[in-house]
Parts: sequence; C-alpha cells; structure tokens
Amino acid sequence: MLRSISLLPRLPFPTFSRIPFATMSVEAVPIVPKFVPMKQSEITSINMPEGNKFSIVSYNILAQAYVKSAFFPHSPKPCLRWKARSQALLTVLKGLEVDFLCLQEVDEYDSFYKDIMEKHGYSSIYIQRSGQKRDGCGVFYKQGR
Repeated sequence: MLRSISLLPRLPFPTFSRIPFATMSVEAVPIVPKFVPMKQSEITSINMPEGNKFSIVSYNILAQAYVKSAFFPHSPKPCLRWKARSQALLTVLKGLEVDFLCLQEVDEYDSFYKDIMEKHGYSSIYIQRSGQKRDGCGVFYKQGR
C-alpha cells in the first residue's frame, strides 16, 4: 500500500520565503466588512393590476449580544465590533429603499436604530423578546404607506 501512494503524481506546492521581521509593518490595516448585494433572483415582486403597491424586506441582523468571535472564526474581529457592524448594516438598510423593513434580533433599538431610521423617513414599532434576552423585532415603515 505504501508503494501505491508513492506512485501518485505530486502536486506542486507553493514555496514560501521567509520575510525578516524588521520589514513587516506594525500598523493596523483597516478592515471594512463586505456585504454581498442581493441578486435579482432573490427579490420577489408581485404586481397587482389594481390596489396599493409596496415593498417589504425582512432581515435577521444578528443581535450584537450574540456576536462572539468563537462563533465566527473566519470573520476578522474588527468586522464583528458594533461600530463597524452598525455602519455596514446602516449602509445596507438605507440602500434598500423599501416601504416596510422587518428586522429580527434587534438589540440596539433605542441607542441606534430608532433615531437613525427616523432620520431616513421611517417610523417604527419595536417589541422586545420575552424572558432574559434583550433583543427583539423592529418593524420600520415609511409614513403614509
């Protein structure tokens, strides 16, 4: 059996050269989280010939209380911090331009989402989860829809 393994073709492996420590930068590289935009095939639209038309999106935004680096070992730690996540989430939410936005696992409603979304023309309703959890669901809607 060992003989048959040694007869297998060898795959080329890259060789790595050693870089002296003195030439490495000690400056932190800013890491900006990347979000993948939705594909058109993921967007469902129903046009009714008569009646009101509106757009609605639902997201589970993952409460910050549940963001642990151990759960996301492949995500850079700066991307998991609230400051970076909040700005990335806000960019995505603003870009949706929908009439109704339903968010699950919202845990920064009073300190972030309520005021920010009001500035973008949304009113909101928030219901906190029962029990010891501090997150809940937020429904944001454009006035007059």
